[in-house]
Amino acid sequence: MPDDPGSETDSWRHHRGKNNQPATLDDLGRRDLPPDGNGDDFGGGLAMSAYAIGQLRNVRLNEGVVAYLHGIDATLGPFGGCFIIHGGPKEILEGTPRNDLVVIAFPTIEAARAWYASPAYQALIPLRTQGAEGEIFLIQGVDEAHRATDILR
Repeated sequence: MPDDPGSETDSWRHHRGKNNQPATLDDLGRRDLPPDGNGDDFGGGLAMSAYAIGQLRNVRLNEGVVAYLHGIDATLGPFGGCFIIHGGPKEILEGTPRNDLVVIAFPTIEAARAWYASPAYQALIPLRTQGAEGEIFLIQGVDEAHRATDILR
């Protein structure tokens, strides 16, 4: 697929937040949480988000993929999901990316699992696979207080 942001085939990749503005934390479905009673406020009171990640390649805008794109937004709302990355042009700094990246944020990993397992989304999967190959997975986000060295503990 061309990465020309003005091209017709690229226009499906760009997602904006409310009122066509860039997405904010509110748009990502993150919610305020009270302290947990142990003095830990989760890095400023925000719940950890979870993400559905798609690493797609050989994407073809055929009839199935177009139907998938028309249907997916309606599946996200009931689970608090929203696109934060939907392909788009890349500013390459290192390496050679071979995939289109799609990231959908959810308020919790449970919400992400429930979305993926929902009958509405399961019905769309065969449409996506008619015109794209790749890997789809869920991953837990980290709170705002997370530091790189936290994984060493």
